[in-house]
Order: sequence, then structure tokens, then C-alpha cells
Amino acid sequence: MFRKAVVATALLCLTASSNVLAIGLGDIEIHSTLNDPLSAVVELTSASKEELQELKITIASRESFDKLGISRPVILDDFRFNVEQLPGGKPVIRITTRQPVREPYLDFLIEATWSKGRLLRQYTLLVDPPVTMPAIPPAPRVPVVRQAPPPEVVQAPPVARVPAAKPAIVAPAPVMASGGADNYGPVKRS
Repeated sequence: MFRKAVVATALLCLTASSNVLAIGLGDIEIHSTLNDPLSAVVELTSASKEELQELKITIASRESFDKLGISRPVILDDFRFNVEQLPGGKPVIRITTRQPVREPYLDFLIEATWSKGRLLRQYTLLVDPPVTMPAIPPAPRVPVVRQAPPPEVVQAPPVARVPAAKPAIVAPAPVMASGGADNYGPVKRS
């Protein structure tokens, strides 16, 4: 009984390992912005050199879109797919368009076919608007201080100058002798 379990497990591992080596489509990375032609890269995983040579990538059929309830915009007809290897040897699918992408949100299906299988994968792209250069900060505003208009200078008619009169000399008042009517002194009771 133990031997049957070991043999069954071994057969299961052999069949599973052959499926693990199938081509996989990884994440998508976008390199373009809104109102520019699309430039994106999809990572390919577990692909042998023979599989890469026979791999065909297309937009899925209208029937596939309809089955999944996804609308199919016209821009998808302009999608071009090229299987390439990056300088590090990593295989990718390069997606490009000739026409600028005007929709900020794209939902689409990619179909990959090769001799050993077929793969359908949905991707959603959020195409960002171009990043603008940081604006030069405006020069600080200097508060405008409005000054009152200068008073109008009105010239008075010329006045004839009269020489100033000499001050009069005033003589000191005469001192009175004590006991006079104008003199006050200590007051007595009653």
C-alpha cells in the first residue's frame, strides 16, 4: 500500500512539473503618457527559447471580450506586439501603438499561443498624464503702497515786506513804600 502511494505521488509530480514550465505572462509596465503613442512591456516567465520563437501574441477575439463582459475600444486594433529579450536576457513582450492613446483607462485581453498551449490574460492600464516640469515659483509680490498725491502748491501773491518795528522799552514799575494801600501784610484776628 505504501508503494502505491509513492508511485502515485511520483507520477503526479512528473505531470505537474511539465505544466509548471509553461509560458506565463507577468506584470505590465507602461513607459508612455496620455496623448502619446503607447509603449509598454509585459514580462514573460518560464519560457524556453523554442517556445519564444513560436510564440504569437495578439489582442484576444471579440468573442473572448464578450464572454468576459469587457468592452473593446477601437484603439486595441492599433496595438503591436514584439517578443524581445532585454539586455540582461529577460524575455518581454513590447506593446506599442502608432496612434496616441487618448483614454486614461484601458482594459484589454492578450492572447498568447504557441505549440503547447494557449493563454489569455486581462490587463488594465491607467495611463497617467504627462508630468509637467515643476513651475518656477512666482516672484514674491511687493505690496503696493499708494501714497496720497502731493498737495498742490499754491503760491500766495507776494507780500511787501515792512521792516519790523523795534520793540518798545518798558520801564520797571515803581516800588511803593511799605504801609501803603496796595500793600498786604499779616492779618490780625477779628
